[in-house]
Amino acid sequence: MDLDGAFTVRQIKRGPIESDKALRRQVKMPKDLCTPLAMETSGTLFNLKMLSRPATSKKFVDVWSRRVAATSKPSDCQICECLPDRDGGPTTLCHPCISPNLQKFIDDLNRFEQNPELDPSWTAGADGMGTPKEYRID
Repeated sequence: MDLDGAFTVRQIKRGPIESDKALRRQVKMPKDLCTPLAMETSGTLFNLKMLSRPATSKKFVDVWSRRVAATSKPSDCQICECLPDRDGGPTTLCHPCISPNLQKFIDDLNRFEQNPELDPSWTAGADGMGTPKEYRID
């Protein structure tokens, strides 16, 4: 389930995956730490117990992968490494070239420089660059 609706193995049909809004209202939200995080970040909760049911596991994986693919966004830059897992097998570990927090800071800084009226504590200097008032040196 996500904020918009619930997903079932009956959504195996091809084409864009659509959540069931009516079913979502009937699903009881788990009371754990992952649920609010998933809902606030446009994520989705899936019941992995479905993988243990041979009759539905393939359909579950199909719906799960289509939901992930529907909202995933490729990174502009990432670094991937091939590392051994605890049994010595290969595992791929990827991370962005720049941390998401630093990227958000840079995006906010660029946005405020282009639109200083967005933040009253932001002033444009003689060079046209934005500077927070508390750090302004004239």
